[in-house]
Amino acid sequence: MGKPLFYEILEKPATSCIIGICSMIWFYIQKKNIGYSHVGLSYETAVEGHHWRIITSAFSHISVIHLVFNMSALWSLGVVEQLGHLGLGVEYYLQYTLVLVVLSGVLVLAMYHLLIQRFKLEYFRRVTAVGYSCVVFGWMTILSVKQPSSKLDLFGFLSLPISFAPFESLIFTSIIVPQILPYHLCGFWHQTVAEHCR
Repeated sequence: MGKPLFYEILEKPATSCIIGICSMIWFYIQKKNIGYSHVGLSYETAVEGHHWRIITSAFSHISVIHLVFNMSALWSLGVVEQLGHLGLGVEYYLQYTLVLVVLSGVLVLAMYHLLIQRFKLEYFRRVTAVGYSCVVFGWMTILSVKQPSSKLDLFGFLSLPISFAPFESLIFTSIIVPQILPYHLCGFWHQTVAEHCR
């Protein structure tokens, strides 16, 4: 049997805090009956000047399944906090999490802009992105480059090789919710480019 949860929380303090924050926000959204259009990121809301939605959209989840899937993946990715010997660790984790949250939102808006302006797909004006998925995909990509032998454990019983996890998760989530593909691609794409440009 593994370590008691209390010890794992102590080993992953930043991950534990983020999971707690996302869970509390989800609970608040449910309790107050807030819709994703009030906290999510869309092209229309960004044009209206609601840039704060880059942050709120990342930490907000509307369904419990979405929250559980993202937080389960995030918990497994929290191993980054324990990899100080590889140049990672808690400080790196917190810095890159902030970069992933902001840059993912900006890239989503850029992708929406391209789809709307260049390809005339007006539908993407109103597509609203919510959830920590983009950050999770970014961390999957970072870990697959920095620690390719790692595994991503989901729900305590499903174990994926980290090098395939971004692709497998992208396919799985795109089948379930096709409109979130641009959001997930941004998390994967910007970290792939960043890691290969070093």
